[in-house]
Amino acid sequence: MSKKSFGAPKLEQLRKRAGLTQEQLAGGLNITDHTYRNWITGRSKPNLDFAQFKALCRLLKCSPEELPDDPTDVESLSAAESSGSYKVKGTA
Repeated sequence: MSKKSFGAPKLEQLRKRAGLTQEQLAGGLNITDHTYRNWITGRSKPNLDFAQFKALCRLLKCSPEELPDDPTDVESLSAAESSGSYKVKGTA
């Protein structure tokens, strides 16, 4: 498995912007904080059902387009941050 984590810089930025701890976010998704940390460190990737995906957007106060769409493309996250926008690939 790649050592790059699931959009960790962006996901962590969104979590902090929402004022949530890792434990609070995990609890809101009905996962353990250990599972969340595994996402951030790259040990595992999210496998969310639709309800959890909606909860993630609600908890992070973000749109689906703001979430990382490519867990290995850390460079695109940096480019999106510097341009002030983040869009899902393949959308206008």
